[in-house]
Amino acid sequence: MAIDFSEPGEFDARKALAERGVEVQELPDIQSSGSVSATAEYCDAVVDKLKSVYPKQVTLQGTPEHDTWRSQLWSAFQSDAIPACVFQPHSAEEVAIAVLLCRWGRCKFAVKSGGHSAMKDSSNSDGGITLDLRNLRSIELSQDKEVVKLGTGTQWVEVYDELKKDGLAVIGGRHADLGIGGFTLGGGISFFASIYGWGCDRVTAFELVTATGEILNVTHQSYPDLYWALRGGGPNFGIVTRFDLETIPQGDLYGGSLVYSYAQHGPAVISAFCKLGHDDADPKAATWLAGFFNPQMGPGLSMLTLYKDPNSEADVFSEIRAIPPLSNAATVRSLTDITLMIKKSSPIGLREMYWTNTFKLDESFCNWFMDMFLEELEADPKKGAYEGYLPAPVFQIMTRESVKHMARNGGNCLPLKEEDAPYMNLNYSCMWKNEADNEDIISLIARIMGKAVQEGKRRGVFVDYIYMNYASEYQDVMGSYGENFDKLKKIATKYDPKGIYQNLMSGYFKFKGAPKKEGPGIWKAS
Repeated sequence: MAIDFSEPGEFDARKALAERGVEVQELPDIQSSGSVSATAEYCDAVVDKLKSVYPKQVTLQGTPEHDTWRSQLWSAFQSDAIPACVFQPHSAEEVAIAVLLCRWGRCKFAVKSGGHSAMKDSSNSDGGITLDLRNLRSIELSQDKEVVKLGTGTQWVEVYDELKKDGLAVIGGRHADLGIGGFTLGGGISFFASIYGWGCDRVTAFELVTATGEILNVTHQSYPDLYWALRGGGPNFGIVTRFDLETIPQGDLYGGSLVYSYAQHGPAVISAFCKLGHDDADPKAATWLAGFFNPQMGPGLSMLTLYKDPNSEADVFSEIRAIPPLSNAATVRSLTDITLMIKKSSPIGLREMYWTNTFKLDESFCNWFMDMFLEELEADPKKGAYEGYLPAPVFQIMTRESVKHMARNGGNCLPLKEEDAPYMNLNYSCMWKNEADNEDIISLIARIMGKAVQEGKRRGVFVDYIYMNYASEYQDVMGSYGENFDKLKKIATKYDPKGIYQNLMSGYFKFKGAPKKEGPGIWKAS
């Protein structure tokens, strides 16, 4: 049965805190009209109150512990953000108190699950409060083993390690250290999408902290509008502190990357890759194709071949196996092992950027893009001589079967249609070391992806959908949700009429368009 929800018109965060045993002073009334906007005026008061209530869970700016915490963030852009304090709650109730304190003091805040966002001020608040959910770490398997309840601070490798004891897994992230939260709320492309759908499609319930501190159990039955919105709508509706996911049977699998010379085998590898998106392809197969340039070997392609069963001779990969690779890391291994393998290719501490667009799966377009990408690298005046530099466009297939699963339980909010599939996600992934190179590298990424969009439109293969988990801060993700945009915005307003999660919480992506309108140096975001 659907449950009605509304925020009281005269809601007072101070009174709500008092009901939870947290007394704060009265501040100038900010609740009576309009939406709540962030100010630094009372953030010190919020920090002081958090520190007094939770002395062992708050790390203050300027302390060695604070610096150590920042040094462990994946992207250097995230580390550049310096929060006033880091708060590590142990429960949804403590998250609710933190939200109410930030609402009371008009203090901005961010929420960190795994912390694998590339962008500054996304899951680490620059000058505000960072809620690090790492202590919300729990894995609770139901008695019938069909559902597992996961605290949002849990990392996927921990989940896979625990569930493999029962021959199970869930539809989760492909990098060991990814958090539950961002991956699932953004949609969640997975290894097993063609069989089971995306991560958001396997959630049976969300435990959600609202802007008033209410803790809701959101299901298809209890809050159908909110349940629909949380499946791909990102951080616009509250803080999810627990995800209940359907389990799947899973033992060892076969997987690993094959590396090829682009000059020798580029078109053949791209052709074999694209055939894996055909409707008759084995749904147990998963893949991606990454382009790169190595100064020693020249341009290359790295293709993931993964099969759900421990079968090294699966027919679906026969064409790619016939092409001689430079190296082959595919073997029988556990799901845990392959996520750790992927983690090794993604070190912490470098400057990271993702930039993504969606296209119809098209072999000719893939060939064109790789040629254009390599031409742009060659035309770079610095010839890519940036320390720690690795530009790697990655092609991923969204099969018709994976999109078909999105209709489960009332559907998700992503604007993808079964009849238009298969799609292809193109994610330009890039890392580098030095801040001085930001302008040159980001401008090059913007130019390459801008050309891809133009060419995709010319060929009729461009799709106006931006996958949230790979988007850059210069892209309007929610604006790409088409006819679902207005519905999502209304749902967000219904549950958060003052815009606490739109205006006080940092992080991407919201309803206001691209977080950054101007790019470095020479261009503007479209």
